[in-house]
Amino acid sequence: AVRDSQAPSSRGLAGELSQATGAFTSSTEAPQADPAGQGGTSGRLDVPLYLRRALDEPSSLWNHILRYQLTETQRWLLLVRASFGQSPVYLEALYDATVAFCARHGRTLTTADLDAALAVLNGDLLSVSGGESRRGTMVVEEVDPGVADAIIRFLDIHHDITWRLIETATYFTQVQWLAALLGVVNRPAAALQPSEQIANHAQVKDLMVAAERTLLSDSGVTEGQARVPGLGRPGPFLFFGTRLQLLSRLYAIAGGRPRRSLPDEVIPKLVAEIEEVDDRELLQLLRVLRREMPSFWHSRRTDVEVATLRMLDEPVDADGWDYLREVLNIVPTTGEYEEDLTSKLEAFLEAQVDEARDEIEDGDLGMDKEDLLDELERIANSWDVSADIDGVRDLLIERREAAEPEEKPEPQRESLFDYIVVSADQAEKPATADGSIFDRL
Repeated sequence: AVRDSQAPSSRGLAGELSQATGAFTSSTEAPQADPAGQGGTSGRLDVPLYLRRALDEPSSLWNHILRYQLTETQRWLLLVRASFGQSPVYLEALYDATVAFCARHGRTLTTADLDAALAVLNGDLLSVSGGESRRGTMVVEEVDPGVADAIIRFLDIHHDITWRLIETATYFTQVQWLAALLGVVNRPAAALQPSEQIANHAQVKDLMVAAERTLLSDSGVTEGQARVPGLGRPGPFLFFGTRLQLLSRLYAIAGGRPRRSLPDEVIPKLVAEIEEVDDRELLQLLRVLRREMPSFWHSRRTDVEVATLRMLDEPVDADGWDYLREVLNIVPTTGEYEEDLTSKLEAFLEAQVDEARDEIEDGDLGMDKEDLLDELERIANSWDVSADIDGVRDLLIERREAAEPEEKPEPQRESLFDYIVVSADQAEKPATADGSIFDRL
């Protein structure tokens, strides 16, 4: 079918493959003509040449498809999908972001338009999973690495498209990907190359605005969570420490005018949902607020720290005391508060040690007892408090030794040689005439 296609020669390879694969179905939104003329002067597809080029340089194949095989809606949907990074993205989130992006181009898209574009991309350039009867649970998987590389090269050339992605970013996840694309997340402004400084600095200013705008958006992606129907998308606070870390970097690099009302908008909601923050993320959040955020965030910093300490004030296990110690290494507190916590910890350790001693005396000598005592000792040392852990450990060793059975010597096994070896006194006794040789056996 490809060989017999008689498309006009001006369309070249793009036109022939589009007709053969059905890459577009509307005459009003056809792919762009291929200016490189890869289809050959005859207008016919040179299949061996095409395949050889694809094998020699796979990225060129994806680049060609991205530029000349897709309609605008298909291309924009693919570009927006890439802006969510590697995590699977919820279909509804992808559609929301694509509608916002296309509106910046002056186009209004319906769900039917997006469904039609996705139907073409699904299976080759994108992969959709989840029940079709439950659109809210459907996700679009990671973009193929070859396609992602082609998209990055495309955006590297077309800076205006990158700018529009920044201006229309609907989810903070997109801001994170765009920050990595610009290459300024982990570099100070002074480290940018001269050719990057003007364009990137202006883009980073707009990215800072986008980060502030989307700071409280849900993630839009699964972020490693199990895809359970009815569970809903992860909220904005699960990985909020990472979000504030990026925002602080953008503040430092952009040098623009931050939205000073943002802390008053964000912090009350964060305090209300403080238990939703991941443990590691909470530590990062506290560090960023204390050490890296601009001064206009400081007035609200205490609200977060007080809410955190109130949540962690009554640890019920060793892990809880361990985590509270990490928090106190970041958040300064009064001496009176520290003394109160120390008293609570001493009572906790005493109860744990007494319980372990009782179990050992009742004959529970398992290896978990040794692990527990090691953990309690580590916590006591980190808080600089004392507990009778060594005494319980000595008791454990003593009871284990007492429980070991005594070693009994193995009984002497009789051997045939025990009956034929001649003793020394028999060997010295001379043989008599009446005696027999068997007398000495």
